[in-house]
Amino acid sequence: RVLQTISSTKYELSSEDIRPLQFGLVGANDLLNDFAIPCDMYEYCLLLLHACKHQDVVHIHQFWKSMLCEEIFPCYTRNEQAYLSLRGLAEGSLLENPTIVLLDGNEKAVGVLFEDGNWMKAVEETVVRLGSEVYGSGENFAFPVEFVTSCLEKLRCAYVAAVGALEGRRTIGWTYSVLVSAGVEHVTAIRAYEQMVEKENHSTMGTDPNRRLEQIQSVIYMLEAFDSAA
Repeated sequence: RVLQTISSTKYELSSEDIRPLQFGLVGANDLLNDFAIPCDMYEYCLLLLHACKHQDVVHIHQFWKSMLCEEIFPCYTRNEQAYLSLRGLAEGSLLENPTIVLLDGNEKAVGVLFEDGNWMKAVEETVVRLGSEVYGSGENFAFPVEFVTSCLEKLRCAYVAAVGALEGRRTIGWTYSVLVSAGVEHVTAIRAYEQMVEKENHSTMGTDPNRRLEQIQSVIYMLEAFDSAA
């Protein structure tokens, strides 16, 4: 699988470099350090850690951030708050100088505009694909639900800041829906969201009434979805 995926990346490896993958068995450490990380194959990095039961929280979070960033960047935005949130997401990832451009006024984007929201489907597909392979098959350390919840919700909030509350209302419950589609139990997803909200409100003292309303609306959405699925 690693060999097949390398061929679809931007990296071109010589026949000598890929020979071990074609004609031999390559150990997990070599797959990770010689191929998966250098070729930005962060999903496979997480799959390898899962297969080896390697519970390295720092690297797991780093690979998750990198994987999500790969689905979003390069991108442009006209909203400063969204720009700062995206820069914050990129911090701690393995991406070198990710392209996140803050446009001035009516300046035209020459690439993907974050406000278009096309990244949401790509992110959802990636999370669901990985979740279907690692979540629920033994320990779930490679799919840290609370951390993933936080990352997805930060992305959603950045989008709401960029497009406005009215347009952003349709994304209420998106984070929860992605988690459940990835195989996370309804109760676990709800609990992870509640823990995230508790930490967020503790750090901000719950001073943003619009955010508090949005949190309440999200919880209502989750409870209704849980009731429907019961």
